[in-house]
Amino acid sequence: GQDFIPGQRERVARGARRRRVLARISLQNLAALVDLSLPEYFNAATHFVDRNVDDGRGDSIAIECGDERVSYRQVAERVNRCGSALRALGLEPEQRVALILHDTPAFAYAFFGAIKAGLVPVPLNTLWRAQDYAHALDDSGARALIISEALLTHFQAIDRVDLPRLRHVIVV
Repeated sequence: GQDFIPGQRERVARGARRRRVLARISLQNLAALVDLSLPEYFNAATHFVDRNVDDGRGDSIAIECGDERVSYRQVAERVNRCGSALRALGLEPEQRVALILHDTPAFAYAFFGAIKAGLVPVPLNTLWRAQDYAHALDDSGARALIISEALLTHFQAIDRVDLPRLRHVIVV
């Protein structure tokens, strides 16, 4: 094809080469400046929940939901309570906990509580039908389900025989 502006192709090619060289230099500089190593143990709940209390924000509002206000300290306490309760049920690290919860503070407590306990939260869409939940619960191998009371009828429509690994249902 013909250039619309004389020399346009050469300028574009030079610009592209310059950007590639700068990108390589930038990545090398970044690697030299930043420690890219990972800690031996990392828990996302500690990072996202406990860190706020440790950094002095414990009494600040973390969650606003309708008229409810929850501080970072309250979130941390409730996350710990949930994680401890899940472990007390006999759940072991890396087992799945399905969550069928509305967007309320209880979701945060259950999600981060599972992570804090070393479990794997499996959030499920609250708009699904019973057959969708049955498939997801079976496929994930969830050992426990935490579900909003308003959504319980969907779960009750599932034949528990189809969920042989599910041991516990917690209604909130």
